[in-house]
Amino acid sequence: MERWLLPEARVRVRVSLEWGGQVHVGEEEGESSAALEMRAAASAALRAVEGISPEDLRLRLIGIKQIRAFDQEITVVSLLRNTGSPQRLVGAVLTTENPLRTAALAVLNALNRVLGNYLSTMG
Repeated sequence: MERWLLPEARVRVRVSLEWGGQVHVGEEEGESSAALEMRAAASAALRAVEGISPEDLRLRLIGIKQIRAFDQEITVVSLLRNTGSPQRLVGAVLTTENPLRTAALAVLNALNRVLGNYLSTMG
């Protein structure tokens, strides 16, 4: 996970995922605020995941939010997969001191079963 401050109160986030001995990178730019940087990190994670697949997984980020439940901060992400009938995917993780990494992990949790099934049938 990398983060760069850009001019005009913008930020660029890069997420790198390793699969099959190759590193797949996703990048996203956004406004420099806590909530919007988390959204950029989640979008960058989606781009990295899409780089693993030879076909379009048709994933879209609906939203990301930190909530408090059971005396714990939790980061929740909502995704939409538009293949055939639309499929809503939700991932949640305990929020850590690194909210951008937490956002990327929430995306991976949302895609856990879909991506696991897909990758197990590839090659």
